[in-house]
Amino acid sequence: MGRLANISGKETARAFERQARKARMTIVTRDNLIAAALKLPHKERAKLASQLIRSLDDLPEAEWEEVWAAEAERRLENVRAGRSKETPLKEVFARARALQSR
Repeated sequence: MGRLANISGKETARAFERQARKARMTIVTRDNLIAAALKLPHKERAKLASQLIRSLDDLPEAEWEEVWAAEAERRLENVRAGRSKETPLKEVFARARALQSR
């Protein structure tokens, strides 16, 4: 038993509460969350992705508009900065038709 034999119930409870407070105070950032998710096995990542996508179904219309407006801005900024290239609409439709005919 060692050291634990000399600790009272109250002291044990206080020690446990201190550890619980420390655990609650841990700040999870988006980058930390993504890094942790990427360490999951493939099947677990797929389940997580599925759950996240399903959770978007619950967004109110105004929030959807906000999300898509932010995405459009991000894409436009990528094109302007040269990180993405534009694809002519004719090419997009040609690719879509090719995929449908498979």
